[in-house]
Amino acid sequence: MRQRIFLFFPKEILPGTSRVRITKEGIKIERVAVYKSFRGKNIGIDLVQYIKNEYIPAKKKIYLNSRIQAMFFIKKSDLK
Repeated sequence: MRQRIFLFFPKEILPGTSRVRITKEGIKIERVAVYKSFRGKNIGIDLVQYIKNEYIPAKKKIYLNSRIQAMFFIKKSDLK
């Protein structure tokens, strides 16, 4: 199983992170996390968009595994 970790450093601060794994179903974005003080500033959306752009050449399904609390985020990030 291959995986990559993405750390988001806009100004020497780490407000968000995510993990990506290659699965049989495609590219799985996992554990998107944004510090509470940075939420609502589209950091998570920007991070997911960056990851999507990184994996577009793979021409595989890109999907997000998440908790119920993140359903609004999933809808906003245009993932299923």
